[in-house]
Amino acid sequence: MACASFYHLSRYYYNLYSFLSELTMPLPPVTSLKIAEPFDDSAFFEYACDRCNAPVCERQTLIGLALGVEEETLCVRCLEAQQDLEQAVFLPKTKRYIQSRDCFKKPWNAVAEQAQNCPLLPLGQCPCQDL
Repeated sequence: MACASFYHLSRYYYNLYSFLSELTMPLPPVTSLKIAEPFDDSAFFEYACDRCNAPVCERQTLIGLALGVEEETLCVRCLEAQQDLEQAVFLPKTKRYIQSRDCFKKPWNAVAEQAQNCPLLPLGQCPCQDL
């Protein structure tokens, strides 16, 4: 019985050692990594999320209003969490609703040109672009 326990314990430590050895190995250099230049987003983002302090543009504010959130200014990520939906479902569904209602569609389209200047667009992180 003691041999079996010793065997399992020695295998455990061997596996742990192997795992830790792999972690300490040097990684190959990354050559294709694009580092974004710092940008001043204060000119584009007029608001900040009341929950996480993320920058919020006019379209994100409009998404919140379309969902009935009037007391708080929330970013898209916090709105997704509040609605308990994933981004893949949340944004298309919300954008379809906005485009189906003139009271939301007109302001959405009015800031379309401004939305093309979003500092997050080149990084692929702008949540409010048209589909």
